[in-house]
Amino acid sequence: LDMALKNAKQALEQARLYEATRQKNDPIRALLDLQDILGLPDYPERMECFDISHFQGSQTVASMVVFTDGVPDKDAYRRFKIESAEGKPDDFKSMEEALTRRLGHAEDWGKPDLLIIDGGKGQLSAALKALAAAGWQDQPIVSLAKRYEELYLPGRDRPILIPHDSPTLFLLQQIRDEAHRFAITYHRSLREKKAIETPLDRVPGVGPKRRDKLLRQFRTWEAVAAAPPEALGQALGISEPAAGRLA
Repeated sequence: LDMALKNAKQALEQARLYEATRQKNDPIRALLDLQDILGLPDYPERMECFDISHFQGSQTVASMVVFTDGVPDKDAYRRFKIESAEGKPDDFKSMEEALTRRLGHAEDWGKPDLLIIDGGKGQLSAALKALAAAGWQDQPIVSLAKRYEELYLPGRDRPILIPHDSPTLFLLQQIRDEAHRFAITYHRSLREKKAIETPLDRVPGVGPKRRDKLLRQFRTWEAVAAAPPEALGQALGISEPAAGRLA
């Protein structure tokens, strides 16, 4: 009897594990549950998630990732280089700009069934300002705060807490983490590009090919700056007067 009871308990645990795995791999069911939890008017076929990334306010970017029927739709991903908060960290202003720019593409990209904002009440409020300015007051939107994985909805003081073993929360975490990854990747690429820039990149008439020729010849941009027009012309294969206009 003890052996039979032990085997039965093991079989039950295996069945529970299988069911949990099956549900996590069933995004349609998770989306239907999400529609019910949030009281969405439509099935959330297209979900868009936004995240902000920067380093102490520099190279601020925003990402937009799209999940269609609970699956990443990478052809629909978009990214934005933020201008309004460049040089000074302001996630709220950055989120407002990102949403404003996205909403300007309604004809090209359509409208999502659900917008997801990475962050808490502040980020949600910034997104709502953009929606109101664009006349999208009826757009379903929610923010997902990382600390306790809380869902904040417009007009509600208290967040919604979804059980941590829920397939619905797992799906929301997937899209949030994907938005974060996409934003970080874009941010790092901009930082790396800036790190290898030289003053030559800001000289009118000097493109990447001419820059590379000059650096191969003179090694450093300081040496390029000190070189006479005749030497610049020889390195680039252009006339001395033309080289003088670059100096």
